[in-house]
Amino acid sequence: MNHELFEQGRRDPLTQLGNRLRLMEDLVLIVGQAERYEKRYCAVMCDVDGFKSYNDFYGHLAGDEVLRSVAQTLIASCRDGDAAYRYGGEEFLLILPEQSEAKAAIAAERFRKSIETLALPHQTKSPPGVVTISAGVATLEPCDYKAAHLWLKRADEALYRAKQDGRNCVRVAEA
Repeated sequence: MNHELFEQGRRDPLTQLGNRLRLMEDLVLIVGQAERYEKRYCAVMCDVDGFKSYNDFYGHLAGDEVLRSVAQTLIASCRDGDAAYRYGGEEFLLILPEQSEAKAAIAAERFRKSIETLALPHQTKSPPGVVTISAGVATLEPCDYKAAHLWLKRADEALYRAKQDGRNCVRVAEA
């Protein structure tokens, strides 16, 4: 029972993905592996486009269902060994171990397309369409292991650029 409570405390109750506590714990392991074994990791920060307007138009219960659907689709699109977290609100974070930045960008595009393919109606978008995500990709190089927080910040900045560039796209962090 204690183990089950431990696990529940590290899982987002809505999406069943890892929560921020799980992420913080996992980052310690990731940084340790990057340092000791010179492993590379990529982060893909995703955000549901126009989620506030979706919630306002369709209601919070429908918004919750979208978040669950997005989470399930992202997990189904991940490889074994990848990790998925609900980063906050309508933001998701995917950690891809042993992945080059170019291959992580391809994976992020696959995630983006898989959400678009769900064809969940989103009438408040301009023009009206379906639920989509934007994504930002950043790499944690073995030599940068002490800057994990900067790694996630770079992924978030790339996501912000994707939003500025019109949404429903993937951008890679600038060097």
